[in-house]
Amino acid sequence: MFELISFGYVHNEAEEGRNQPPVADITIDLRQHIRDTGSDSVALVEATAGTLTAFAGCSPRPVTVAIGGATGQRTAPAFVTLLSDRLTAGGHTTNVHHRDLAVSL
Repeated sequence: MFELISFGYVHNEAEEGRNQPPVADITIDLRQHIRDTGSDSVALVEATAGTLTAFAGCSPRPVTVAIGGATGQRTAPAFVTLLSDRLTAGGHTTNVHHRDLAVSL
């Protein structure tokens, strides 16, 4: 089972100068890797799903994955949705939370 959380780094920086993502087993920073979730992100979603599946095979509990973009309102939520779809298609259970999707900038 996977807990997938999308978030935005800009919101962390606005809170007392901290740059902390949500607490997670694995944190992925998308800011320098993809600008939008078009066809170029499919390979990254596939690679991430494979890595997470291998990691979860060693874990007796749900694996929490925090995936961050600049604002947490476009790229990270879209990536999390694609990743959740891929993991679900592979027989895994996912819970998705978009932390900063509705936060004002």
